[in-house]
Amino acid sequence: METVPFAISDAAAEKLRSILYEGKYNGIRLAMEPADDGTLAPSMFLVDQVDESQVIVKSKGVSIVMDRQTAEVVEGAQLDFVQEGDEEHFVLSGGLSDASGCGCGDEDGLEGSCGCSD
Repeated sequence: METVPFAISDAAAEKLRSILYEGKYNGIRLAMEPADDGTLAPSMFLVDQVDESQVIVKSKGVSIVMDRQTAEVVEGAQLDFVQEGDEEHFVLSGGLSDASGCGCGDEDGLEGSCGCSD
């Protein structure tokens, strides 16, 4: 297990703990994937097992798991949770060239699904 300087806000940790508490999941996988425009876009997935060989950020009762390449991209970033009216989403900012938003919740009957977008 490695650690990377990556911050999780109190609001994001509280929301992630509530999502993880509801199911059989033990952590969140964060990945940076190529977008159509050639930039990297974050994706978040619920994971039922945390692989100790991956880079893991354990903070405020939450485990964020990522590969080494993602860890390099998000070093110095912060994951936050924002509520704007009826909308709620995660925001990954700082330490990145472009800020992007991520979200988890109930969508089309997929309880606990997560995703990110620019």
